[in-house]
Amino acid sequence: MDETKFKITCREMNPLPCIFRKAILSNKFNCEKVQRLNIAERETVNCSSNNAYKICFNLLNLLEKNSQVALHLTNISTQFTHSKAMKIQCGGLLGIQNSLESNGEIINIYSLLQKALLKFQNLENLPYQNIIGKIIHYEIRKRQI
Repeated sequence: MDETKFKITCREMNPLPCIFRKAILSNKFNCEKVQRLNIAERETVNCSSNNAYKICFNLLNLLEKNSQVALHLTNISTQFTHSKAMKIQCGGLLGIQNSLESNGEIINIYSLLQKALLKFQNLENLPYQNIIGKIIHYEIRKRQI
């Protein structure tokens, strides 16, 4: 299946693509709202909740906006490179976890965000200065040759 056909099929089968799909597909994160789909020998992930999708969408926009200067991004309206997107998604989630003073693996992204909303009341109140530090220092896995 060519890339264009794959993307069309993906949109048809996956009306709410997981906002943190790069983090989920890295197998370092999980979410109770995720639904995994296999299309043409590729895996994609879908969100099963409109509410969770909106929360994650708003959070990712805030993470991108707040990390723009730190990651030397001049225009956040363009698509990020894979490495920058991974830093924002994975580092951002780890930064939120750190701000909640919990350690270990993030078992459930949705649960993490619910805890963050309980503590900080809304996404705008998250401690982005601390979160950005985790984004900057997040190391993506090196390509194996």
